Amino acid sequence: MRKISVDYNKFIAPPAKLADPTDPKKYKSEVEIDLNELSRQYIIEEFDEHLTTCSASDYIDLRFLRKTTNLFKFRGGHPGSAKDSRKERSRVMGQTMTRYFLHEFLNAKYVANVSTFLNKDLGSKFGNYKLIRTKDGDTPDFICANNSSDIFLAEAKGRRTDKTFSDPVFTNARNQFKRVKIEKGGKAISLDGYIGVFIIANENNGLYNSKLLLEDPATEGEAFIESNDLLNLVKMGHYCELLTKMGLGFIGESLLSNDSKLFEDKFPFQIFTYKGDSQEYIGMFLSPQFQEDRFFHPIFFDRGDRYLNSYLKRSSKYFIGINRQIFETLLSVARGNTQAINEIKLTENQILNGITCKYADGIIISDSYLMDYKGSYSL
Repeated sequence: MRKISVDYNKFIAPPAKLADPTDPKKYKSEVEIDLNELSRQYIIEEFDEHLTTCSASDYIDLRFLRKTTNLFKFRGGHPGSAKDSRKERSRVMGQTMTRYFLHEFLNAKYVANVSTFLNKDLGSKFGNYKLIRTKDGDTPDFICANNSSDIFLAEAKGRRTDKTFSDPVFTNARNQFKRVKIEKGGKAISLDGYIGVFIIANENNGLYNSKLLLEDPATEGEAFIESNDLLNLVKMGHYCELLTKMGLGFIGESLLSNDSKLFEDKFPFQIFTYKGDSQEYIGMFLSPQFQEDRFFHPIFFDRGDRYLNSYLKRSSKYFIGINRQIFETLLSVARGNTQAINEIKLTENQILNGITCKYADGIIISDSYLMDYKGSYSL
């Protein structure tokens, strides 16, 4: 665990998990960060079908945290060893830390990038909701949901110099919320929004500790109360992105689009089981040993290649997958059964060890050695 500071702006009241336990009207000024969970959120943020740096054995930036403190402070000028790498690592750290906060403190079980929906014809199956870009320029990063009445936007940034809420970084972020509009039947809907600017402390910049500046900006439109249609839209965007990262974009696109429905009755997929309870998952090992796409497309394992999976298992630390039952439900949605969306229910997170976690949305991130290859099955 490491501690970071938190400052707030424009909140009507503190979110429940950020309220001071001694006085619910006050805010926590400091929170603890679970580095294992932060690493898992990094994997979700960074991995893709071509394998990015998340295939390293750990979230490599965290290796540069100072060892002699419980603060979230890095050695030297880290993370990043040169100007360009420091800029990129700051961006990734800001995205990862904001994802962590959305998940851990704001109860965001489903998180999707706004860009997944912008100006796309989503048809009538999501209640005629649309996400529309109103101006050129960046928009908020995420749209998030926990349930049908808890849906919000979020923007993430990372910086290495101290900032305040009057800094241009917040002015620019607020403007991003003005460049996107959520519409239903031609009427603008106002969602809650959060801006998270993560300030990275290290020995070179002299900051005492890293901190997160959180703001709840105003958005325009009719006040949002509740919508199962919008929840389902965010839910399908969430799974669309995860499937695309796993090389299954053809399924992901079919979850949202009216004109790319899956017509094939069966596809072959790899099935893996978790040693602890034999639950089945469709997924992949995040191994740095292979860079060719074909090794990470489950549909190519129609011969049940146990040798290759055994090799990938030995050469990787992480496995990421989707619960088979939820995956089959997603396939049903992709084949045109829109009502099947409602069969996907949240469960409880299960943290099983330092690496392995079963998430409420059916995603598993596991120690590779806890996953066994069962075979290839047509679904």
